Amino acid sequence: MMERLLRSGRPTLLLCALACLLCALPALLVACGGGPAESPSAGAVSPGAAAPAAPGATLGGGTGGTLTVGLFPWVPRLRQFETVIAAAWEERHPGVPLKFVLWDCYASDPPRDLDLFVFDAVFLDYFQQRGYLQPLAENELEQPADILPYALQAARAGGTLSGIPQLGCASLLFYRRGDHALAAARDLGDVVAALGEGTYAGLKPPPGKGLLVDLSDPTADACLYLEALVDTYGTYSADPPLPPDVGWLDPWAVDNVRALLNMASRRQARYVSDEQFRRAAWFGQGFGRAYIGYSESLALMGQASRSDVAFKLMPMSQRANVPLFYVDLIGVNRALGVGPERALAVELANLMASTDVLVAAMGPWQGDASPQYLFPVRRSVFRALEQRFPLYGDLEELSAGAETRPFLLGAGSRPWLWTIGVDIRRQVFATP
Repeated sequence: MMERLLRSGRPTLLLCALACLLCALPALLVACGGGPAESPSAGAVSPGAAAPAAPGATLGGGTGGTLTVGLFPWVPRLRQFETVIAAAWEERHPGVPLKFVLWDCYASDPPRDLDLFVFDAVFLDYFQQRGYLQPLAENELEQPADILPYALQAARAGGTLSGIPQLGCASLLFYRRGDHALAAARDLGDVVAALGEGTYAGLKPPPGKGLLVDLSDPTADACLYLEALVDTYGTYSADPPLPPDVGWLDPWAVDNVRALLNMASRRQARYVSDEQFRRAAWFGQGFGRAYIGYSESLALMGQASRSDVAFKLMPMSQRANVPLFYVDLIGVNRALGVGPERALAVELANLMASTDVLVAAMGPWQGDASPQYLFPVRRSVFRALEQRFPLYGDLEELSAGAETRPFLLGAGSRPWLWTIGVDIRRQVFATP
């Protein structure tokens, strides 16, 4: 899907092969049980995105035991999250330092020595089934009434609280204010009618023409296919039936993803940038008439462009459109066991998802006056940021509806995404 998934995101075929090799290494080395060694996408490249900057080493201080943390790496300013979290934690526990490591849920399973990790809830059932997640008691989640329902639904998938919601994400259609045709577009057909097909052939669209979209990653394309499938039939499931092979793919859903390609150019759609938000920057510079991406793309568009940009949830069919949001959860590694270490980890997870920490971690930082424009999942975070940045009011309106549902894939998510995505991408780019 777009620059982040696209957060959905997700590793390329080469990275998938590398991750599979890493999964086999523990057995070859007769190592202890648990997830594979630390691997890309926080070190590897996620769909259409460049690898994030390497985070800092150990932060905090003291002589006590260290908690090892893997944050979600696909954000505009990862270092800001590290610094804010470390400072807030040091105020509480100066003798328990934090070590931030680069880990990406799209590329590998969590290693045993990763005490806390932020992951996309599409892998929740998969991680539960493989024993990576420590179950949490309901009273261990702080201020649940402040969290949007779709994020709580994701955290409780399977009937057990298995993570603490931190961030949300959705596929958005960005266009410019005054573009009445796109503002009025209610379904995918309306968007196609407004943008047209085959309007350019190069890497960058002409100013005011065509679509910018990242279709370079097979895993991301698989997620877009599922979004299109849900929108086409208007039927939501937290554990959807995943087509076992290419023969079971729904042709309408494939055609809907191909419609995105037709509104762009093949060269642009295949382009893998060395900068995570290159397409967002191009759109901010005036190229293209529309752009499909995530909310954090706003941070790279520039203030002048943001004031002229409008956005809505991207419809993926000509029928019923179900508002689907990805959810990033903070999980506690089951390998941590019980006792004082677990209690500290749960406390840290709640701190990482708290209002004060998220407002500071997502707001302006070190001379950059722009917030990160990530989707919060707490109402209090939306409202605090909206006071200075009104676009957060628009973002809250998109995500806070009663019909919003979390994007979940069930226990087969990892193997399915890593295999069927190649077939979906091949069909999308095939000449019909």
